[in-house]
Amino acid sequence: MLDLSSRVAIVTGAGTGIGEAIATALSRRGCAVLVNDYGTDVAGRGGEEQSRADAAATRIRKTGGTAVACAVPVGTQESAAAIIDAAMSAFGRVDILVNNAGFGDSGSLEEVNEDRWRFGLDVHLNGPRALMHLVWPHMREAGFGRIVNVASSVSFGRAGYSNFASAKAGLIGLSRAAGLEGTGAGICVNAILPTADTRATRSGLEAAGELRIRDWFIEHFPPHQVGEAVAYLCSDQCAISGDAFIVGGGRFARMGYAVAPGFFDPQISAEAVAENFGQVSDFTDADIVFDNHGEQNSYMRFIPRP
Repeated sequence: MLDLSSRVAIVTGAGTGIGEAIATALSRRGCAVLVNDYGTDVAGRGGEEQSRADAAATRIRKTGGTAVACAVPVGTQESAAAIIDAAMSAFGRVDILVNNAGFGDSGSLEEVNEDRWRFGLDVHLNGPRALMHLVWPHMREAGFGRIVNVASSVSFGRAGYSNFASAKAGLIGLSRAAGLEGTGAGICVNAILPTADTRATRSGLEAAGELRIRDWFIEHFPPHQVGEAVAYLCSDQCAISGDAFIVGGGRFARMGYAVAPGFFDPQISAEAVAENFGQVSDFTDADIVFDNHGEQNSYMRFIPRP
């Protein structure tokens, strides 16, 4: 078993589901955990309920682990400082940060008003960035840090989720950039795109009357599978950084990007593009980019050279 007995972790949104599974997986390997959860419902409403974080921390302690509860919300620089201060007060250090807190933020581009748009970005992108920004000096000074950002496959695009998709896609970009910045400082940053049985998943399937699919999710996509994958990404044995992984149902797969060879014409015109659009969209012999380390995999790779 991987040894995390000298480590301290902050896991946001750790009161239930994926977050609790991650906190539990870390604890089983000796890691002390700050269980952060504000107690909102699946739509991000309500909150200020210490009971959910307390209950999850109690479950960890009952199995012999070390955990304290924190019911501070995620989304601002001030709340990020309060969360980190709570971990420092309880344990004196922070080695691991898992940005998992979130909610099912649905709504079309036309439906989502400015307040809802900003709230979604605060919880799913600005809040994780604030925590990363404030915890970074502690990790750099210690020469060790592991950050895992919980993104979503919705970042590829899904109708009715413009806000959520935008924020989670931004979180992947943030993870890849920060992963490069951590090189040489002992800080590894990665993102995961999980699939698991959660409150939000069940709520959505039940609302749609998809009870058979709900039961299939419960059987084949338990959250602990995601927790185990994240425990590896938080360990000393993990040296990869700046990448994203598909996780769930027992699968753990590195995610890459594909760039088609495309159509090239120095005298390019709209008409030429229209005539050759099949070539533009042909992914035969595409370049598969698995990471962004080095000039070979940078954006310069796809710029024609003289």
